[in-house]
Amino acid sequence: FRITFNTAYSSPRAADYFGDVVAVPSLGGLPYAARFRGVPPETGFNFRRGPDGGLGGLFMQSPFNPGGREQYIPAEATSMWGAIVALLQAQGVDISALPAPTPEQVGTVLAKLNVNTGAFDAIAPEDVFDVPTLKPGKITTFEIGYNGVIGDNMLVAVNLYRERNRNSSGTFLIESPNVFLDPVSLVAYLSNFMPPANAAELAAGIAAIPLGTVTPEEADPADLLLTTRSFADISHYGAEIAATYHAGPRWTFGGNYAYVTENYFEREADEPDDVSMNGPQHKFALNAQFRDPGIGIDAKAQLRYVDSFPVISGLGREDIEAYTVVDINATYTLPTLPALEFGLAVQNVLDNRHREFVGAPEIGRLALLRVKYRL
Repeated sequence: FRITFNTAYSSPRAADYFGDVVAVPSLGGLPYAARFRGVPPETGFNFRRGPDGGLGGLFMQSPFNPGGREQYIPAEATSMWGAIVALLQAQGVDISALPAPTPEQVGTVLAKLNVNTGAFDAIAPEDVFDVPTLKPGKITTFEIGYNGVIGDNMLVAVNLYRERNRNSSGTFLIESPNVFLDPVSLVAYLSNFMPPANAAELAAGIAAIPLGTVTPEEADPADLLLTTRSFADISHYGAEIAATYHAGPRWTFGGNYAYVTENYFEREADEPDDVSMNGPQHKFALNAQFRDPGIGIDAKAQLRYVDSFPVISGLGREDIEAYTVVDINATYTLPTLPALEFGLAVQNVLDNRHREFVGAPEIGRLALLRVKYRL
């Protein structure tokens, strides 16, 4: 029997502090880039707010601002009406005769680019959080275990544990929302000058144009900020069971099973995103091995099952489907020439095509034949 307590920490990576990579050079031809930036270790990222700001007291930067994209202006979409007129004229649509709406006539909304879907998801101004400096991740584990022999031929191992993760680093997220005209009030405004059907069609196009970016003061002017955070305080329990049975001098049978109580944690109100353990709640394996040195054969067959699980990664978000695979490994050594060995390994014998992680290709059958000669 054993009782184990362990505490450890993991420092953020250098790229999480100092990375600077253009992830998307342009948004649909518009002068915005999505740029990954490491979190400044002394300041973090801080959004400009104040009583003179626009929606929610926020300020934005815009590539359409006559004063330059570096200038902070209130996050209020109607101030960029001239840019809308110019963009539509470039597409052959002239609305220059329409008077510019006031903020009371057409509202402003915020939306963040979803890096996984490519769409903009609406957010409330109060959900725009500063990005604090990164903290080391802290992991604390308490474990109770037993390893023993039952009878003369059964090996058993049982482990029960509780693990707590604090300041977990999440995946890369777009932190800076874009500023848009509110489509509902825009339709109502345009209906004063044209038939409702035409107003709805025109409003749908105009409301899809990002007119500015609520950009942190430490980020690149008007560009979308892609970065990471240290957040969340999550805990889970787990169990691992393994057994090996020696049926005789040649045959061995075994299996193992692992379980965790939770592998996905939904975000709290003050957290920016969900957290996934990127692993299954259930997985098990069964194996059988035959070994006879007298005739030179050592062969093992194993069946593995992995339950479905959600993944949140910089490569995207996806549910990995459950899969079952059978693997075979065998070696043969010539009794008359023990220095010569033949080996055959076949992974996924039944060719069950599956994916084991987001962004990875499907895996089918793989067979490897090896010949080894010991000098």
